[in-house]
Amino acid sequence: DDFPRYVDIKKCTTCGLCARACPFGALMKIVDGTNEVLSTYIKHGTDKTDVDLLTCKYCGLCEEVCPVGAISIEKKISDDGTLSFEGSIELNQEKCVHCSWCSAICPTGSITVQKPFEGMLELNIERCSGCGTCVEACPCDALFMPKESYKKSVDIIKHRIDACIFCGACSNACPNGVITVKRTALAEGIEKRKALEKKLLEEFRYALPKIKLKIYEGRCHGCGDCIVSCPVNCLNGEVTIEVVNGVVNVVDIKACKGCGTCVDACPVNAIELEVVR
Repeated sequence: DDFPRYVDIKKCTTCGLCARACPFGALMKIVDGTNEVLSTYIKHGTDKTDVDLLTCKYCGLCEEVCPVGAISIEKKISDDGTLSFEGSIELNQEKCVHCSWCSAICPTGSITVQKPFEGMLELNIERCSGCGTCVEACPCDALFMPKESYKKSVDIIKHRIDACIFCGACSNACPNGVITVKRTALAEGIEKRKALEKKLLEEFRYALPKIKLKIYEGRCHGCGDCIVSCPVNCLNGEVTIEVVNGVVNVVDIKACKGCGTCVDACPVNAIELEVVR
C-alpha cells in the first residue's frame, strides 16, 4: 500500500501474466471495461478453502491464527446437553491467501486448503541486520525472529515453511539480500498450468520502485538513530545516510532499499520516504 506499482504502459504488452501470477488477486486485467477473471489466474484457479461444517466444532482456533482475518466465527455453548459449541463460520475467499494456518491448527481436520505454489526459501543469514522488514512484509506470518534480537544484529530467522506461499514478499522487502525465494511447482488444477509454470518457475525478482529520502533539516537533532538503525549502512562498504554538522545527510540514495527503518527510528519525523514516479 505504501509503494504502489506504476505500470510503464509503453513497455506493457498486455499479456496479463502479472495478473495471472499474483496469488492475492491484487492485479486486474481489464478488457473493454470488464475485469477479466479466468481459471488461469492463480487466485481464482486454486481450489477455494473449504470448511466441513459436519465436523467443525466452532472452537475458534482458525479465526485466531488467520493472518489476514479471513475467518469469522459466531459460537455459543450447545444447548443439547453435550459439552460442545454450535454456531456459524464465515470464510472470506477474497481475503484468504491459502497459507494453511487454519488447516494446520484445526483439531478436527475440518478445513482443507490448496496452496498456490510449492517452493523453497534460502537464507544468507550472515547478511541479516535484524531490521525485521521481512517479518513485517510476510502476509502469512511465516517468518519470525527472537523478540530480544529484533532491530538488532541476529544470527537466526525462523521460517514456518508450512505457512509459506512463496509469494516473494520477504525477498523483495529485504534491504540486504538475505532471502531468496524459489517456486518449484504450481497448484494442481489450474488451467493451462504447464504454460504458466514455464514462465513463473524461473528465478524472479520484482523491480523495486525508485524512491528518495526527504530530509527536514530544521527538525533534525543529529541524534544518529537513523544511521544506527539503517540495515544497509556500512554493509560491504555501502553507506546510505550519515550525520554531517549535526544534520542527517543522504550519501547514496542508490544504496537505499526503501525499507523505511530510518523513518520509523527518527524521533522527530525529520525523514520521509517518497516514491519517484
